[in-house]
Amino acid sequence: MRAGNILIAALLVCLFCASARSADQIPNLSWEKRSDWKDVKEHGVIGDGVADDAPAIQSLLDKIDSGDCIYFPPGSYRVTTTLFMRGPKLGCSLIGHGNMARIIWDGEPDGSILREDGFAQNARYEGFVFDGAGKAGIGFWHWNNTRFETELLHRNMAFTGFRKAGIFMEPTGKDSAKFASAEILFQNCLFESCENGVQFSSFNDYNYTFDACEFRRCGRGISCVRGNFYVRNCHFESSRVADIQSHAEHACSVRRSTSFKSKSFIINSSSVAPFIVEDCHVSSWGPGAPDGFGEEGAAIVQKGLSMLIFDSSFSSPPDERAPVFAAGFVIQSNCGHPHRAELCGALRGKSPADIAFEQKTLKANVLKLPPGDRAKSSLNSQTSFLSANWTTPSKIFDAKRDFGAKGDGKADDGDAIRAAIDAARQHGQNAMAYLPKGNYLISKRLLLDGSNYIFGGSGPFSRILWRGSEEEASIEIFNPDRLKIENLMVGHHDSGPAKNIADILVRDDKASSLNIEAVFVFGMYQKKPFERGILFQKLSKGTLVVLDRVNGNMRFSDCARATVFAPVSYEGSILIEGKNPDRDGFMGFQTRLCTIAEGALYLRDNHSIVMSDFYIEQCDSALHFSGTDALPQGRASIQSPKMHLSEKLREPPPLIDIDNYSGEIVLGPSQFPCWPVPAAFSQQGASPLLLVLFGSKFYESFPEWKISGSARLALLANKSFGPYDRITKNAALISLASQKGKLDDSASEKDIEAILRAFSDYRRLGALDLEIKQTAFFNH
Repeated sequence: MRAGNILIAALLVCLFCASARSADQIPNLSWEKRSDWKDVKEHGVIGDGVADDAPAIQSLLDKIDSGDCIYFPPGSYRVTTTLFMRGPKLGCSLIGHGNMARIIWDGEPDGSILREDGFAQNARYEGFVFDGAGKAGIGFWHWNNTRFETELLHRNMAFTGFRKAGIFMEPTGKDSAKFASAEILFQNCLFESCENGVQFSSFNDYNYTFDACEFRRCGRGISCVRGNFYVRNCHFESSRVADIQSHAEHACSVRRSTSFKSKSFIINSSSVAPFIVEDCHVSSWGPGAPDGFGEEGAAIVQKGLSMLIFDSSFSSPPDERAPVFAAGFVIQSNCGHPHRAELCGALRGKSPADIAFEQKTLKANVLKLPPGDRAKSSLNSQTSFLSANWTTPSKIFDAKRDFGAKGDGKADDGDAIRAAIDAARQHGQNAMAYLPKGNYLISKRLLLDGSNYIFGGSGPFSRILWRGSEEEASIEIFNPDRLKIENLMVGHHDSGPAKNIADILVRDDKASSLNIEAVFVFGMYQKKPFERGILFQKLSKGTLVVLDRVNGNMRFSDCARATVFAPVSYEGSILIEGKNPDRDGFMGFQTRLCTIAEGALYLRDNHSIVMSDFYIEQCDSALHFSGTDALPQGRASIQSPKMHLSEKLREPPPLIDIDNYSGEIVLGPSQFPCWPVPAAFSQQGASPLLLVLFGSKFYESFPEWKISGSARLALLANKSFGPYDRITKNAALISLASQKGKLDDSASEKDIEAILRAFSDYRRLGALDLEIKQTAFFNH
């Protein structure tokens, strides 16, 4: 070995030791290589930590096509120049072996390891350590100048030692204003010793979800210059500026997250959107300001439009100040701070004028709600959610390689696929029936039943094409027991025309368990909410269904005895209906995106739902509720980061349409931006209803109330604001705003109890989230 190579090897050993602790805390992913994965070591890449692997890796990236997967087996991949992924492409994946696949920067200072341009629709990046060695500027740069990116995944990744950001989103080309990166899930990722863990700064960088991530010794863990985000089950430690710094365009949330020894937990300066903090626990922040006054060193600096904080605690403060600096509006409930009676403060100095200013500010800016029905949290400031364990399939049964499927879109592959499914079912133990990239024509349904196996593909380019009866579903799932379906496209419009009752039909006659992940079905942009997609029928008491990154229509008929949990889902419409009065289950959605749909949600027959982060944009209508007082009363608890209709509608329908629904609907905090003007809330029918809107903001818009005598409308802490450019050009709107756009508080103590019941719904949703994460079957 040459002397230079010996020196390089010695330096890389040191780097390996410095970041080994980081790497060990993401999983070792023991993949069985799939038949359609392109192994970098079979294309000239060495992976010994000495050779410069950048040219060979780049050669493979230059040939990537939509739907391809590039696989990095265990190894240390030294790179001296930036790797480029050039789009536009769809459904591509980079898959590594977890903590055993390390990409190490050894190039010029402030360089980037990987720059990606225009990859979308379930692009998946999983199982890597990106090591900047304290020298690189950026680990993974979403530099999208060729198309709008959406529905991306970063999972089981570690980013260490980056001078600018572990992951960075910002296009810089001539068409950069046209594009952004949206709907990204960061799951089980670690960011350590980075100036910014994740930084995003473009308009339309929307709906970023951070789940079970950890941020250590960064300048900022998450830096949002525009966009919006949802953080849950994340731990932050020793951030030099703040764990989260936000100037968001739409509402954001931080739930069930912890912070230890950071300067600040949250700095919020968004002037247009609400911010929600739920069940967060902060300790030992600071240091505080030298004189003990002002915002410097507060645990939460709230300078934004509004913030809801509930079920959160603050301990071991740096001084006697309140942990929340409330320069903006705060709604608080059930928060603990043992060293001071008040959660919020705004003190600027010791003089009588300063004290009087604080008292006046807090009187205007702080609304205290009762604590409600809250058990003690199981979290504390040092609770970590990052997992070093992740389940991978125990054996692969490949429909092409092992059973002769063609995947050419011409031959009927039904029998070959069934043979693969039968083999995986018989093997059990988390075996997988696998469809490599291809178009698989079938004319008879595929039946999935049995226990403890997976049916899946490589992503949205593993496509099932239906050419059978209109009376059947393409896939029927019956009595599943720890069964999973993943990374497939079934009936989505991109896979061609089809006509049948459903793309996937799910039924049972006993308690069952099913996980559907990254499956594309019919519904996206089609404006046909009651057709195809996934149809769930008469699910039993005790059944658990997890829907993660599902894209398309979801229809539920008499499923109110089951537990349905959707941590992240995209597009299409949701329909929930059924006359069965037995309703002891739970229907809960967290991150949910709906755009360009006829309607986002149809909640019929007084059914209940909990939705914590429901983003609606460019739809023809938003929420539809219907029912009758002959059925049990329901309750809908919904928070919406953005609720917006298509501006192509000259006469938009009601934003919220209620037809004889009986029970409670509690909305907020939510943002209603720009369109429609006015935002009509319409209710009709004789069934008793309590409609509550709280903590919500109308930006350049205002509400119009069309409420019958059978309903009570309760308002609390809402606001309409903006330049009102649309309104000032229309005399009729000016009159309507003054007469019917009132947002004055009207909620009674009894109405506030309904808000507290909604808080209990979100607690139940969060408890379910944490409980499912402890279940090994759903943790892969």
